[in-house]
Amino acid sequence: MKNIWNYSQPNFYKFNEDSILLTKYLIENSVTKFDRALDLCAGCGVLGIELLSHNVVSACDFLEYQTEFLEHILHNLNLLEDASLDSSIHIGAMSEFLNCNREKFTKKYDLIIANPPFFNTENNRISETNDQRNSCRFFIKDNQAIFFEFIAKALKESGECYFLSRDDIESAKYNIKKVKQLAGSTIFKITNSHTTSDSM
Repeated sequence: MKNIWNYSQPNFYKFNEDSILLTKYLIENSVTKFDRALDLCAGCGVLGIELLSHNVVSACDFLEYQTEFLEHILHNLNLLEDASLDSSIHIGAMSEFLNCNREKFTKKYDLIIANPPFFNTENNRISETNDQRNSCRFFIKDNQAIFFEFIAKALKESGECYFLSRDDIESAKYNIKKVKQLAGSTIFKITNSHTTSDSM
């Protein structure tokens, strides 16, 4: 893709520059090519598709809560030759997969990338007129704890996760470490994040 801002996106929400800076960080700093990645809280799929287009990953799956993003992920994948042939798209809340109300994830990932909602609903004002935009900015069905639990179960023992957050959330429990400060958020890294031996 010649212009990264030409991705198909819904009118109610557009990804920001921090998503681009996260992919740029991985493109510039990845030593080896990852076998399979998961773009978690995928939106229009910009993170995973950028890594596919720059040959950082061999294959990438996508998980997004809102069905409205599905057509945009499919459109953007079709701009890459053959990438969609080995990519699966899952629509639903992370908690639904964790609680087995949806099909289980059977894959473990070498790399998980995410630009998740920045806010929990508690103590934050939510718009009463735009539920779709709210779901991009706030954990509506899930929360930050579920986000980390999902990563812990989906990431390989030798895998890596990189995500964006506005909070200072370095944590020994999930091996979360700050990697790089950006203008609007921070890139964090999780390695060997499994705190449970249960499989998904």
